[in-house]
Amino acid sequence: PATWFEPATILGVSVVALVFALAANPSVRSSRAFPLLLLAACSYAPVSNVIALVHEVGDSHLYLPLVSVAGLVALGLGEITSRLKPALRYAILAAGINVLIPLTLTQSTIWRDSVTLWSHELAAYPHSARVCHHLAGAFALRGEPHVALARLERCAVEQGSRIELL
Repeated sequence: PATWFEPATILGVSVVALVFALAANPSVRSSRAFPLLLLAACSYAPVSNVIALVHEVGDSHLYLPLVSVAGLVALGLGEITSRLKPALRYAILAAGINVLIPLTLTQSTIWRDSVTLWSHELAAYPHSARVCHHLAGAFALRGEPHVALARLERCAVEQGSRIELL
């Protein structure tokens, strides 16, 4: 669990406090965005470790706020395009979705297996001993212990420390 003075915890508490402050305003409470704001406040609580999760898988809880953010963006786009003709409005919304599809598909290939994921991470963070260790572990779990040992040796040489990796 995080401490109260970590930036993520302060952000989470601030978001929750902001939503409750907004809830005091009757016009905000009756708006279509209020349920999404409430969802945002609830989803920031576990992300910022204000509420500890009993069981988590990796960092999957970090995606919780995206649901409310996506809803708020959709409401905002709806308001912005509300004065346009319906055909143009739907064309703009469809174009926005179609732009995101190839980006999502490209990004999702990184998660195909653990070796691919940790190889991608090592390319992004070549000096991280932890990432190198996870990549070696992924090779070992895939049944390639000789590749795992070679990866650890290579990282040790590149990073200059055998003790840190083992």
